[in-house]
Amino acid sequence: MLSKVLKIKKAKKEEILRIQQKRLNFMINYCYKNVPFYHYLWKKSGIRPSMIKKIDDLRKLPIINKEVLKGNYPNFFSIEFKNVLHKLWYKSSSGSTGRPLLIYYDDFAKDYLDAVYLRALMNVGYKPNKPLFYYWYKPFRPEFYNMFGFMRKIYISSKMSDYQIIEEIKKHKPEYIYFYGGILFSISKKILEKEITLDWKPKSIITHAELFTDKMKEVVKDAFKTNRVFDQYGTSEFNRVAWQCTENEGYHVDIDSVIPEILDENGEEVSPKEKGNLILTGLINRALPLIRYDIGDVVIKNEEDKCSCGVTFPNIIKSILGRKKDFIGKISPAQILNVLYDIRGLSVFQIIRDNGKLLILVDSDNKFDERLLKKRIGKILNLSDSQISIRYGKVEKTAGGKRPFISSNINPSISHQYREANIFVYNF
Repeated sequence: MLSKVLKIKKAKKEEILRIQQKRLNFMINYCYKNVPFYHYLWKKSGIRPSMIKKIDDLRKLPIINKEVLKGNYPNFFSIEFKNVLHKLWYKSSSGSTGRPLLIYYDDFAKDYLDAVYLRALMNVGYKPNKPLFYYWYKPFRPEFYNMFGFMRKIYISSKMSDYQIIEEIKKHKPEYIYFYGGILFSISKKILEKEITLDWKPKSIITHAELFTDKMKEVVKDAFKTNRVFDQYGTSEFNRVAWQCTENEGYHVDIDSVIPEILDENGEEVSPKEKGNLILTGLINRALPLIRYDIGDVVIKNEEDKCSCGVTFPNIIKSILGRKKDFIGKISPAQILNVLYDIRGLSVFQIIRDNGKLLILVDSDNKFDERLLKKRIGKILNLSDSQISIRYGKVEKTAGGKRPFISSNINPSISHQYREANIFVYNF
């Protein structure tokens, strides 16, 4: 499977688009025949598979989101796999927007998307015969290829403290590091501020799973004395979606496995340099297909989808601003992190918003200038000193090992579109 996806990487853009179109046509027909939710939704909307002949025709289909998926969960499974789910591989969503969902993958999708994931790692220098220093929230289920020394992992538990992880870094001196972006940022600040010496330099550092801005990346570069830090974007629903290359001109999207759209609030494609909601259509997974799925993240569209690295997968995404639900007014999580990243002594914190006020929970071992923190966050959010409070305690990690920088007591709303159509919850 790996040779197949590597071959596609070398193909001309026209050939990749031909493959994408072929896979989309198959998936639309497959969903209409085999997935009860889509059959009902599209039929009620007057849509037939024959009407979706090219990529632009996707706009004829309604957009769905996680709330729709939750409300109709059993009806998203293909009838081909519904009775054998217990035999399929699955991933659990992070639960950052509520109760986690199990995302099942058929065997072909599991193998193909694993190869897509490895392709992105190899593009920034990773050698599959070398171990990955790998932060994760639970022990790994070994894959058969691990027994042959392929893609071995040094398991770093999310239950470890930042200082325990630093000791593991010093012990193993890993060549290749694969870490949650926010966790590695917090660790890197401690390395710099405690003047911890690392007597080797990793060949590549790959971040994922959490919002990771360019300014956070600079902190990691300084801590590890390397320029080879690359962010990747993936989701439980689609596995790997996009990744940074060595030129750092944006995120290349794996368009052989997913179709991206970046849309405004009216469902129109945004212009380059503008922000929009990321909508994804999966082309590989038949067990639980997701068509025009609003992933809940806001991104900025790139000015130019060509990259000087020569890879033909387009770098459509310029930067990632964070989850839509975590915006505070019009201010994105990325903007907030970019004004707080360099406050000395502040490495582990969480911003909790509630009724127009902010509570900033800070780990007890953080020693920093509270006035500077309030000044910066008050300025960007237009809040007075009295609207911002700071409390010391333990910033807990989620069950998935994340430590969200921003939290909210506001639940995502159900879209007006689905309330009116009376299909938010529907008994088939």
